Amino acid sequence: MPHTATVHSRPMQERAVDRRLSADGVLTSVGEALYEWNLTNDFLDWSKGTNELLGITDPGMLLTNRNWEALLVPGTAVSRGTALAQSEQQDDGRGVPYQVQYALSGGHLRDGQDIWLEDTGRWFADPESGRTTHAHGVVRIITERRKREERIDRMSRFDPLTGLLNRARLTVELDALFETLGEGGDPASFILLGLEHFDLVNQVYGFEAGDAVMSEAARRIKANLRATDIVGRFSGAKIGVVLPECDDRGVLVAGCRMLNVLRDEPIITDCGSIALTISIGGVSIPQHARECRAAFMAANQALEESRRSRENMVAIYRPDPERERQRLEAGIMAENIINALREGRIHLVWQPIVDAKTGEVAFHEALVRLQENDGTSIEAGDFVAIAERLGLIRLVDHHALDLAIETMKQCSEATFSLNVSNETACDHEWLSKLAHAIHECPD
Repeated sequence: MPHTATVHSRPMQERAVDRRLSADGVLTSVGEALYEWNLTNDFLDWSKGTNELLGITDPGMLLTNRNWEALLVPGTAVSRGTALAQSEQQDDGRGVPYQVQYALSGGHLRDGQDIWLEDTGRWFADPESGRTTHAHGVVRIITERRKREERIDRMSRFDPLTGLLNRARLTVELDALFETLGEGGDPASFILLGLEHFDLVNQVYGFEAGDAVMSEAARRIKANLRATDIVGRFSGAKIGVVLPECDDRGVLVAGCRMLNVLRDEPIITDCGSIALTISIGGVSIPQHARECRAAFMAANQALEESRRSRENMVAIYRPDPERERQRLEAGIMAENIINALREGRIHLVWQPIVDAKTGEVAFHEALVRLQENDGTSIEAGDFVAIAERLGLIRLVDHHALDLAIETMKQCSEATFSLNVSNETACDHEWLSKLAHAIHECPD
């Protein structure tokens, strides 16, 4: 006889009840709690499990909103109560929404850590008197989200290596200072401090040592500034300092103090002791610069003067009409070069090179010319040096090579030389383009 087994199953409805969480349980599992607030007597009614969720040491602090707000971190300016008190909206019968963020003080919590909450709700008013009678809402734990937001905010304002302000934030602070100076404030100054031969430190000792040097230099500088001074990392090896209420003499004093703290004691790294060489340039504002860009440029010019004169010194920017004229002319020429490249107004002229023995043309030298809009030409000697100084020479040399290659294709028997800058002569892309052209035109 076959054997049979009987399986007794529990009713499906009973199993469903076991699986189903209560609404309070769902809220607790996702870090939220509901509340009802009776403004008439200030009583609060919370969803089950709120105290366990938040870890409040004294459950009585949940009974009234007054007690609740006593849990907040001291000095909190925004709370549920202020959200209602400062609301300018009227209840049309559907309630008025509010949302605030605040932190519960770790001193009232079991784990001793502050908890950030987002409080979202609606308040309702009596239709006759207009007085707020009750509110309801939900608090959500957002501590981790808040930490992420704070990290992102910090990254947007601070240099991650040194902890100093980044250039963008330094610019904002200097802009704010210019606004106060425009209202008749005391003179101020901006300093650029350069760590010389910093690339060499990275090459010899490694980037970790370079990072350690930059971090320690930033720490020493910050430790020797006034509370009102503002310091930030301006670029790779440059640090900018905003000095309110500081004239030229103050720049010299502050600059010399920075020199002393940086050069008198080597920086100790895992790779050994590294001595620093420093150059500093400063500018008085608004006397010699009335906006950030001008201040940065003037301080950088003074920094370059410090480097030219001798290292480990402080240079103060002084207006130089001739230097300003050259700078303006260089700016105009740079714009002219860029437009000429875009519009095809840079071309080659072919100068014959004669063999001294035979008197015959041995080859041609390709010379770059820039054609003005009026048809006149500018010789290479009048614009190549500026192009090199402003970082445009690579574009000019690539364009000249393109023109030369086109000539090779049209006249395979042509023999010529092409002048290029030292920078372009080491440019792998330019050399590869030349090699490819020679391969394509072997004759």
